[in-house]
Amino acid sequence: MPLAPELLETALAQGRLSHAYLLIGASAVQSTRVFLRRLYCPSGSCGHCPTCRKLDRDSHPDVRWLRKGNKRIGIEQIRRLQRDALYPPSESARKIYLIEEAEALSLEAANSLLKLLEAPPPYLTFLLLTARPRLLPTIISRCQIIKLPHLSRAELTRQLAQRGFSSEELGWLMAFLQDRPERLERFSPGQPLPGELLEQVQQAQSELAELDGPALVQKLSPDEVPPRQREAALALLSRLPGLATHELLEIALALSKLLPEALGYWLEELLAWQRDLLLLSYGRTELIWNCDRLPELERALGEGRRSAAELPKLIAELELSRTDFESNANRQLWVEALLFKLCSPSR
Repeated sequence: MPLAPELLETALAQGRLSHAYLLIGASAVQSTRVFLRRLYCPSGSCGHCPTCRKLDRDSHPDVRWLRKGNKRIGIEQIRRLQRDALYPPSESARKIYLIEEAEALSLEAANSLLKLLEAPPPYLTFLLLTARPRLLPTIISRCQIIKLPHLSRAELTRQLAQRGFSSEELGWLMAFLQDRPERLERFSPGQPLPGELLEQVQQAQSELAELDGPALVQKLSPDEVPPRQREAALALLSRLPGLATHELLEIALALSKLLPEALGYWLEELLAWQRDLLLLSYGRTELIWNCDRLPELERALGEGRRSAAELPKLIAELELSRTDFESNANRQLWVEALLFKLCSPSR
């Protein structure tokens, strides 16, 4: 995966890590994991020693990952870090605190973090990770800023191929990632494994084929493994056009009860599918994300459910939907309207 940022590599080589860094970019999490191995592994990132295995499982005693619980990172989470910061590292010379999606810090949590950033213990380094640097200026000013380059599709494919994935596995992975390397974090540490991914996908497809619409919706949960989650999202999309009105209403009810993260993921897949249909209508197959579903996309386009002229308007509406669904007072009514609009312009 991505190399550790050059600034961190230089600081590591000189033994002069700063007290805080702000990593900006979609590959921030992956780049940080590479850096952690370089910092802690006795062999400089061997990948199989006890230290590397602890890092892969997020169980290293001197590394703390802080992630948002629901929609925000709260002040109680920061207070726990403050109490933990009083204790020196137990297995190494330095503790690392990583705050993922740092833009999710609540105002109270950000102000509490600021106090720790102003006078941290000498053995502590903060890594704030974000794709969108919407943070308090006072926090940004106390960090060394690292802007990570966008990892191209070709480079991501090359790196995954080096890990031993077959061309068929690469096709599924690239469709799942959609030019967003951070989606690999949805897999458990050490996953996916070359040679096992397609078996998981095929098993998921077999299991999902037996489920009705509402049961299929439940498989969109972030607790599901990525192969089952993505296959459930696509299976639901493929079924929608042929459903009766009462079946659509049942699915709308199930979707409205999902956690925001799960519903947001389904909207992302829905948007990606419409985007691919538009690209296919112009013959730009090389830009399609769902490259492993090209026959299905061609069939959907051939059935003429949406014209090429209608797709841009639908995509624009879906983009707006993706940003406002959390604030909608009646989520069920909102989802019902979305499904009827999606399935047929005449409904």
